[in-house]
Amino acid sequence: MFGSKLSALTFIAIPAKAYATDWVYVMNNVMVLAIAPVVTYFYLPYFRKLKLTSVYEYLQIRFDRRVKLLGSFTFIVFQLSRLGVVVYLPALVLSTVTGINIFACILVTTIITTAYSVAGGIEAVVWTEVMQVFVLLGGALVSFFFITSHTSGGFGGFIREAYANDKFRVANLGWSISEPVLWVVVIGTLLTNLVTYTSDQVVVQRYLTTPTEREARRSVYTNALMVIPATVIFLG
Repeated sequence: MFGSKLSALTFIAIPAKAYATDWVYVMNNVMVLAIAPVVTYFYLPYFRKLKLTSVYEYLQIRFDRRVKLLGSFTFIVFQLSRLGVVVYLPALVLSTVTGINIFACILVTTIITTAYSVAGGIEAVVWTEVMQVFVLLGGALVSFFFITSHTSGGFGGFIREAYANDKFRVANLGWSISEPVLWVVVIGTLLTNLVTYTSDQVVVQRYLTTPTEREARRSVYTNALMVIPATVIFLG
């Protein structure tokens, strides 16, 4: 579950955003802790009781087939637009490092991921994401230590430099609705995560694959706990 939300966007975009601004978006992942009890108490038991394969099957049970198809369609459109960015970013990096044409990088990445997903099903997807967690978090840690060791003054100099430029600010106080002030970020990310963990097939599918409800509940909380140190690493 954690691996399914960990992507090139996390690895490339979040550090760039933190570097350009500060840590005000840390609440985006902290709110996962807040919605985990809601998911495990209200949604997870109900979805598992219905023995769903797709979360959108619920829409047909509750309403009708047209609503289910609409929900599935909007999910696919969203994923296509998201995956365009998710595939493009690592292809851009790979092309820059190796000199390979970026279109070739995109094509090879797409073919490989599609092939193992079709051939291995959800089990292949899950185990690939487990490996990705180690690779991406390991790479982030290596990058972090490389950056701090090459900063004047080492880790202490890194902290002083960031602090002097107000990079550790986690909250903007105010009442504007067009700025990332605290109340906007908290409410916005709370609702965003609630939608993601209760209606996004990518996430719901993961906690429906476990043998028991207890293990599904444990997976939701494990994901919520892993999000915090990962967030600190990538923002750092």
